[in-house]
Amino acid sequence: VLFPPQEAGNLYAGYTTGESPVDILNPSAKRHPKFAEAKAQVVTLYLGQVLIIPSGWWWYSVALEPSVTLGHQFWNMDNKVYLVESLK
Repeated sequence: VLFPPQEAGNLYAGYTTGESPVDILNPSAKRHPKFAEAKAQVVTLYLGQVLIIPSGWWWYSVALEPSVTLGHQFWNMDNKVYLVESLK
């Protein structure tokens, strides 16, 4: 599940912690009423597929079956030129 940066307010997200207190699988309308307004994008990845999450996007993932998941911040200001070139 992906949320664009503009949804941070509806996620009650803290930029200092990089986390949201909302349990998106069981949200509390009483504690987090603005979450109902959040616009999510749902993605299902299949064998061999990769998802690159843009900087600033909020995400939540669930493994639907046993799998290996790798999360790494591959892009930074020092290697951005090389990353863009490799995607061409």
